[in-house]
Amino acid sequence: MNLDNQLSILREHESDCYTICLMILRSEEMAARAAKKALLQLWTHEAFMQMDPSERPGVLKSVSIRWALEFRKSAGRC
Repeated sequence: MNLDNQLSILREHESDCYTICLMILRSEEMAARAAKKALLQLWTHEAFMQMDPSERPGVLKSVSIRWALEFRKSAGRC
């Protein structure tokens, strides 16, 4: 898969990723950072890029939640 296709796939899910992170974190700054990490992880997740488009939202949700919770956990340490 070429880079343009990968970018297109991530752009399709960028808003949903941020929205999930924002709902959990309630901070625009932290949500943006968590969403960036989630999207970067998905960028290198070859199976995500190759899977059927109808299956991607579930994976996106899992990865987004994982990163948001990681950011929330690390914010609690400060």
